[in-house]
Amino acid sequence: MRDFAPWLPLLGAVLAFLCLLAALRAGRRRRLVENLPTSKTTGVFIGLVELKGTVEVETPLTSFLAECRCAQYRWNVDEQWERTVTETYTDNEGKTRTRTRTESGWSTVASGGEMIPFYLQDDCGVILVQPEGAELEVLTTFNETCTRLNPLYYGKGPLSGIMDSTGRRRFHEQALPLHTPVYVIGQARERQDAVAAEIAADPTAPMFLISTKSEEQIRSGFAWAYWGWLLFGTLLLVGSLLWRDGVQGRDPGREWPWYALAVLGYYFAVTAGWVWMVFNGLIDLRQRVRQAWAQVDVQLKRR
Repeated sequence: MRDFAPWLPLLGAVLAFLCLLAALRAGRRRRLVENLPTSKTTGVFIGLVELKGTVEVETPLTSFLAECRCAQYRWNVDEQWERTVTETYTDNEGKTRTRTRTESGWSTVASGGEMIPFYLQDDCGVILVQPEGAELEVLTTFNETCTRLNPLYYGKGPLSGIMDSTGRRRFHEQALPLHTPVYVIGQARERQDAVAAEIAADPTAPMFLISTKSEEQIRSGFAWAYWGWLLFGTLLLVGSLLWRDGVQGRDPGREWPWYALAVLGYYFAVTAGWVWMVFNGLIDLRQRVRQAWAQVDVQLKRR
């Protein structure tokens, strides 16, 4: 470890930089949610839009576990296992010994799901949403753990089991039920089958999110992620310096100026990243405004 100690600060700096990138991504998404105005379904222009409404489907799906009517669901069945492992090791005196330990965990034995397009309805009308490729934050509609004595065990799970099974299964399902309030942010485009807009995945869009959370909850989640990643990066950076000094026998009390300098450098990079994020946000806003005016001009010419 002493030979590797000089490289610990470099490793900490790399990990802190990755945390900085994750923080900036969360911050950029938070600013996008904050700055993008909520549109009505009848006033959607081609481009990035934010919508709020309820999930409506003419012919809904029926979820596998909860059997609720929905536009999307995903389920899985996990089975618990437990086994005793015997291993050989060498003790401090160089003698070969054996020991046993118990391992346990869960393995997925079945899973599935479906997804169909749905209409987002607000007080002005409806718009078609193609959820394929979206980041989904949906509701938990079923969550139960049972043993073989429960009819659910084989009724919704496979007849065959796994090795070292304890006879316990966990059933979990998430879905997007009908009439559920949702928040959608994504790219609007023209439909191929009608003179109307739809929301669908676009590789150039900065975000495609369908969530059952409120806008405030989403914004707060991104804010927590931003500060959490920054704090984690700071701890990794300072921790790597403390680890190096501990291995090399240095007194951390005398090395604190270096720790302070490292933290200052890190937050200088944070500030530079924030300025870059705001600048790019302003450019994106300008492009969206230009695109909106272009769409208005097209609609006026059509009339």
